[in-house]
Amino acid sequence: MLNNKKIFIIVLITALLGSVVFGFPAIAQEIRIGVLLPLNGKLAIIGDLEKKAVELAQEQINTSQEVTTNQEIVLMFEDSMGEPETAKQAMDQLIDEGVSAIIGGCSSSATFAAAAVAEDKGIPFLITTASADRITEMDMKYIFRLCLPSSEQTKTIAALLNRRKGLRRAAILREKSRFGEYETRKILKVCRRARILITDIVSYATSEKPDDAAYFPRLQE
Repeated sequence: MLNNKKIFIIVLITALLGSVVFGFPAIAQEIRIGVLLPLNGKLAIIGDLEKKAVELAQEQINTSQEVTTNQEIVLMFEDSMGEPETAKQAMDQLIDEGVSAIIGGCSSSATFAAAAVAEDKGIPFLITTASADRITEMDMKYIFRLCLPSSEQTKTIAALLNRRKGLRRAAILREKSRFGEYETRKILKVCRRARILITDIVSYATSEKPDDAAYFPRLQE
């Protein structure tokens, strides 16, 4: 006569085989991904756009018929507010919540501070927007970037200008920040080498959505 322990083992093996042979769904496992973005503050408009993009990717992956594993991506959001100290605290909070990896990063100064925490704790951090070169020049093992670093962006602009033969006048539309000023100085150097006259430099606040159409009349003067 079978005892309770043997009956339990037989039932368990039958259930496991049934899930394989007949395709019975197994319990989904959560894959927690941390998302570090400026959801409030002057960079919130960028953070909101990235949040929607990440949520769209989550939906596509979780509902894809090509994903056959019984795993589900769960997003854990934390607000960096674009500030270094807040970003460090938010990174610690995400790690405490047991995330497998973290994506995001907008302000370079805040992202650099958060990256130091991720590196120290051994958590992979994929940077989506912050472009300061130094973030990935520190020989850190767990820090990666999706966007081009600032220096490569300038090279891309230079290559574009070199292909536009006959271009002699241009205007610059930039965000009103230290980053905007830094990038403008680099672009001005590129334009001087290409002998392109900059007729105007128009700035917009980082808290505003830059509507190019609103600036066209001034830029075309």
